[in-house]
Amino acid sequence: MAANISISEARESDLPDMVAVCCDGMEADILTRFLFDHRRAEAVRKQTVSLMASLGKRFTHPTNRCYIVKAVDTQTRELVGWSLVRWEDGKAAALPNSGSNQPDFLMHYQREQKRNWLKLTAEKPHVVLGALYIRTDRQRHGIGRHLVEYLFSKYDLDNELVIVQTRAISEDFYTKLGWITADSTDIDLSEWGGKGRGYGLHRSPQMIRYPKSSEQYVADA
Repeated sequence: MAANISISEARESDLPDMVAVCCDGMEADILTRFLFDHRRAEAVRKQTVSLMASLGKRFTHPTNRCYIVKAVDTQTRELVGWSLVRWEDGKAAALPNSGSNQPDFLMHYQREQKRNWLKLTAEKPHVVLGALYIRTDRQRHGIGRHLVEYLFSKYDLDNELVIVQTRAISEDFYTKLGWITADSTDIDLSEWGGKGRGYGLHRSPQMIRYPKSSEQYVADA
């Protein structure tokens, strides 16, 4: 259990701090560097604006069952992490439209991710752990585990099929908490960025945690 940490449902007034925690990790993220190189500071600024809008809608115009929870340091009263879970009906959705203005790589990456998701979730109701962000200077102190355990206890997720899309560096964290890797989106960044630029394989595991009574899911997997 993380010391001096309180978990509770987030409010709309927490948005600026939540976005700051999320963007805190973007500067070092491999995809941010790959896509934007020396312009990554500008990319983070734009991401801040985008996150404020998209997360704000979760509070003001929720489209499905969704909860956002926050981790607060009880001594400093600072928001140091947050997480989001949402319920999905499992119905297949269209792949991202190739007619968008996104870079070719980003479109390819999103389509590959979505294709793998459809294989895992089509027609199976499930819960998505859609976000888990911890401030970089507070990572590896048990806050992420504390948030996940709170979500499972508060919303009875032990009886749900819970999926998560994560990064390779976080795969071991989720494995220890009961998830298994069902698939992954693997892309060789050097094929897009050019050989010799220091980029290699980027791996994004898709992981599943089955409900306690999981025979029906395992049989269908």
